[in-house]
Amino acid sequence: MNTADRIRTTGENPETDAVAGTEPIAESTAGPVGETAAESAALRGPGGILRAGIDIGSTTVKLVILDGNGTALFAECRRHHARTREAAAELLRQAASQLGDRRLAVHLTGSGALGLSGLLSIPFVQEVAAVAEAIGQKAPQTDAAIELGGEDAKIIYFRGGLDERMNGVCAGGTGSFID
Repeated sequence: MNTADRIRTTGENPETDAVAGTEPIAESTAGPVGETAAESAALRGPGGILRAGIDIGSTTVKLVILDGNGTALFAECRRHHARTREAAAELLRQAASQLGDRRLAVHLTGSGALGLSGLLSIPFVQEVAAVAEAIGQKAPQTDAAIELGGEDAKIIYFRGGLDERMNGVCAGGTGSFID
């Protein structure tokens, strides 16, 4: 079995590892917020752990892998056609073929990720929080951001405190409508 098919959960729980694939290879860690000095050094060192974010949305799965400096080493989006686990596994295989067998600190987000997060003991980050954190780091001058999902559209306001609005009632103006 390809190494990208295997995910190691934080506790290396045999029950959740078996659900994920087989033997584990990638670890889930606390991530950038609240890292210990040792974790930070491991993420930044040569050949260190890479950060991976997997967004499982209503229509697509996205995977981005960053090095310790925040440089994207891999970024890909794929339609999942209601086969989210298979699409995520394929993206992980593709990343492994490009990057080799590397340890990953994984976080999940998106409307389809919450259940998988609990099942595999991989940290879940709510979508708006993930977008807000990324924009705060990469483009702190941003006043507002619009995120179009497959089922809803969100606008996040950054000035005067964080505020978010969403049109969850109708698909009009969202990714599925634009498709």
